[in-house]
Amino acid sequence: MRYYFTDFFNWEQPKIDQLRKEGKYVYSVIDDEGEHYSIRRWGICNRFAFLVTDVDIIPADEELITDEEFIALNGKEDNCLATPFKDVSAECAALQRGYEKNRDEIRRRYE
Repeated sequence: MRYYFTDFFNWEQPKIDQLRKEGKYVYSVIDDEGEHYSIRRWGICNRFAFLVTDVDIIPADEELITDEEFIALNGKEDNCLATPFKDVSAECAALQRGYEKNRDEIRRRYE
């Protein structure tokens, strides 16, 4: 198993979608307080990172795995996993511009 811990901005959803289309698995890494974390298929609350893998590491009948279970898998870190083969940077850039425009409009309203 190969893996890579990373972070994505909210406007990088096309990148996440493309990685999944290409057969990668993108999980949420959730803070379990202290030094522990869990890895979930989906999760927003207390998410501090994403994990991209080349195999499905969560059993079908489970919602998550713990950090200890993940470490026991003895995977190999590979930073190339977070880069999709198909370039979706134009889509992400358009979403980022929209996000920044909305953010700037909101700021102006409250100044």
